[in-house]
Amino acid sequence: MIKKAIILAAGKSDRMMPLTADRPKCLLEVSGKPIIQYQIDGLRAAGVQDILMVVGYKKEKIIEALGEGIRYRVYDDFATTNNLHTLWSVAEELDRPCLITFADIICFPEVFKKAISSDGLFTLLVRRDVRENTMRVRFNGHFITEIGNHISLQDGQGIFLGVAAVNKEGTDLLKPQLTQLAVSAGHESDYWTSVINVLAASGIFVCALSINNFWMEVDTPEDLAFVRSLFSGSAKIA
Repeated sequence: MIKKAIILAAGKSDRMMPLTADRPKCLLEVSGKPIIQYQIDGLRAAGVQDILMVVGYKKEKIIEALGEGIRYRVYDDFATTNNLHTLWSVAEELDRPCLITFADIICFPEVFKKAISSDGLFTLLVRRDVRENTMRVRFNGHFITEIGNHISLQDGQGIFLGVAAVNKEGTDLLKPQLTQLAVSAGHESDYWTSVINVLAASGIFVCALSINNFWMEVDTPEDLAFVRSLFSGSAKIA
């Protein structure tokens, strides 16, 4: 069972300006609690105690808000690269089975419990619907064949929920592929999931774990307003 999580939280989140002018997106509050705290609480409830946050933009705000009990690594090139390079900067942390997550998601702890129980090399949590402002995926049965924002709404068969589980053999495969893309020109804007496309194309089975529990990626001011409206009613997450 997975006991470690790497949370990618270095980005500036330009689409959330001006709300993020003075803080990282993951510290925006929903029902009086920072977005990232829901994830931290959910991971701990699922039994994940080794939590590493890779921080960059206004990193001191995250460290001040969350304090001890979480490990931090700083990635300073967040303004010129995307999270492929953020994850690559901590490649040595891919030393055991782990979750890799985006910092802007809110979900029930059951989502993480399902993720840490997966036993595939790579297991990506997905929802089998398609919507704008999400990372879309294509499937062949229970396996992912392609992932990325380049997939059109018409061609997408589902969306990635920002949570991936990787076993030890998977981390051993992931590290050299991260390096290969990160040191090559033209990948500065890539998400780390670009590696998934390379692996899937080479015949590696990337499992799709479909989730129907509550989940929300807060990517735009409209997303934030929507999730705040949900939490102002009876659908709060403890």
